[in-house]
Amino acid sequence: MAIKSFATFWALSLILLLNACSGDIEPFQQAVEASALDIQRLQIQSLRDHSQRGESLQYSAIALLADGSNKDLSDQVRWQTSDRSLATITQTGKLTTLGNGVISVSAAFSSLTASSTLTINDATLSSLRVSHANDLEVCKSQLLSATGQYDDGTEREIRDLVNWSLSPASIGTITNAGASKGLFSSTSSGNATLTASKGTVTGQALGIVQDNLQSIQLSAKTTELAIDKKQQYQAQGNYAGNSSSEDISSNVTWSSSSTTIATINSSGQVTTLTAGNTTIQASCGGKTGQQTLTVTDSSTGRLQFLFNDKIVSSLSRDDDSDFSLTLESVSNDNLTTKDVTEDANWSIQQPDSSLTVSVSNTKNSKGEITVTGSGSFTVKATLDDLKTLLQVDIKNTIPAPPPAL
Repeated sequence: MAIKSFATFWALSLILLLNACSGDIEPFQQAVEASALDIQRLQIQSLRDHSQRGESLQYSAIALLADGSNKDLSDQVRWQTSDRSLATITQTGKLTTLGNGVISVSAAFSSLTASSTLTINDATLSSLRVSHANDLEVCKSQLLSATGQYDDGTEREIRDLVNWSLSPASIGTITNAGASKGLFSSTSSGNATLTASKGTVTGQALGIVQDNLQSIQLSAKTTELAIDKKQQYQAQGNYAGNSSSEDISSNVTWSSSSTTIATINSSGQVTTLTAGNTTIQASCGGKTGQQTLTVTDSSTGRLQFLFNDKIVSSLSRDDDSDFSLTLESVSNDNLTTKDVTEDANWSIQQPDSSLTVSVSNTKNSKGEITVTGSGSFTVKATLDDLKTLLQVDIKNTIPAPPPAL
């Protein structure tokens, strides 16, 4: 690990030196990010590898990380086509075809590159096949597929190029624009005809929307908010035969029982207006979930740290053993306090070089300090638009054990 870190340091230093001379710092920044993310490789994705002249096609650049996760770098990579007379591509990966031929589409991030081949021709669409990957369920969303068959013998996914329609319209919606074009969302069960059309060519499929929704549960950061605050709600659907709930927030209809106390928009974001109680509701498929929201007129005024249940403005310790802090919010009138340890974001600032220190931001262990060495550092806690700082001094007066004989 030390060898890898040493090699990375010198590699990044060399890149910094070269780019400092050229005046271009972006490659160095990308190299730093690639190292920090531990990117293993880069790959690019698109819906198809064949396209008609004059069509547009969206590409994505996905970084595959060492921990097995992915990160979308589509708006950070350098996009390029091998022949700009045949196709051009924007900084966000949107390609437009101009002429017939075979081109290479590439993306670069730091020293990582990825490419794929695209064939552009004037093949004619002869038929369309509409399908969906999974069973259709009430209040769930699913991307539909529109597979085009062309007279050159090729097939390609063109859900982004067709016009979608649904019958009956009362059973749900199909998104017909943007990145989510072809997204089917149902609001009731029954039989639906899913139609895709491009020019004079049309394809259809029968969709049977099942109703296995048992209940809807709401969740939010808190059930008590001050006046003039915002908060995001989520709706989880519990389905028969499924042990885990699913996020259906985008499919439900949101409402507030008292819009003079708080309003909620179609995305589930609430805005508080006056003091009182209101019931936030999410409805879909004949089911409703609800949660009471209390709006108070004494907003959170400040934050304070507690150590061993005592309020502290600074902290001095005689050893470098690990310890925990608690965070409380205090109302403007100083009459009410609330434990917000798990709601806050924690960080360490300005640690002395003689210290190795970190603070946990993991659920159920927030505020736990791990420290080795002696010196000073600052703990920072942030909650919404409030923040507070605590200086900590570690004296570490406990002598080290004598060396073994």
